Amino acid sequence: EEALDEQSLCDPEPQEDAPAATRATPATVSISGRVTRNDTGAAVEDAEVHLSRGLDQESFDLTTDSDGRYVFEDIQPGCYAIIISPKPGHLVVQQIDQISAAGADTTVDAELVVGAVVSGKVTRSDTGAPVANVGVTVMGAISSAGPSTTAADGTYTVYGVPPGTVTTYFEVKDDADLANKWGPELNLTAGQTLTGNDANLDAGGAISGVVTDATTGLPIAGFGVVAQPDGAGAYGFGETDDEGKYTIAGLPTESYVVSFSGTSADGARYVHQYYNNVADYESAERVSVTVGEVADGIDAAVVPTGTITGVVTREDTGAPLADVRVEARAADPRYNIETITDADGRYTLSGITPGDVQVAFSVLASS
Repeated sequence: EEALDEQSLCDPEPQEDAPAATRATPATVSISGRVTRNDTGAAVEDAEVHLSRGLDQESFDLTTDSDGRYVFEDIQPGCYAIIISPKPGHLVVQQIDQISAAGADTTVDAELVVGAVVSGKVTRSDTGAPVANVGVTVMGAISSAGPSTTAADGTYTVYGVPPGTVTTYFEVKDDADLANKWGPELNLTAGQTLTGNDANLDAGGAISGVVTDATTGLPIAGFGVVAQPDGAGAYGFGETDDEGKYTIAGLPTESYVVSFSGTSADGARYVHQYYNNVADYESAERVSVTVGEVADGIDAAVVPTGTITGVVTREDTGAPLADVRVEARAADPRYNIETITDADGRYTLSGITPGDVQVAFSVLASS
């Protein structure tokens, strides 16, 4: 059997005529590296390193040692991503994608950028009272920091904000009569500590409804709902409770597109859709929201995704093949799903959008 070359491990659609690697990919590999500051080169100790491989597949966590080093050992070959989160301070969280781990040891070093720290207080514009449990995210052109959550006195601090031009987003969670808000643009420099980035929140409206399983009619708990404004306003987010009910609060007067997507509280996955039971944004029925009122009855019956299972074997001997990459390719590549066969050659592809898919098999190691 031919082994897949290292780069193709991260290619969304490997070419069938791509040259094979000169040696077989090992059964397990390691990913290691060193995390430092980009300004001084000093080691970053106790940074959290999160390693993940594909949607709903295995992930690992550890922290850097006193020399900023980390190592993940005995992991399967594949395409990985790493998120490095330093302790609260000025250093910015870094994400590294498309890590092709096919050799015995893959080295991934990281230099963390020095950013800023932003703090302030959130109050009601009508009474001046502090507002607790408001999510505060500071967003740059490429990356963001947060969310931080306001305390009982309305105060917050967001660490590791990328330097440059950023905007603050204040998301209401508990006070359904208040509207989410965007703050003014800020120009931040490396190492800066900015205080007084306050916000006064005005009254808002809400959207509510019930999400059910289109097959069983039963309510779905823990399901995500998003209200996207037609204009340039703030998004709203909600999650269904045990009865499938949700409320997206804190919305300014505006016309919204409501979308339903994600995984239920028990791990079941469903097809992304828009209100009123349509598949694309353009066809979505707009929902009008007025400050001080609730647009109720914005319900959805969502369709469960499918599952494909099987066993991969050698054609000549019938022996099972482990470590084979199996990919379900949909018409829309955003919905592609992949996994790796186990020691018995078995695989399960979950979360597949109903419709025609192509199942592709790529050998990662000789058998």
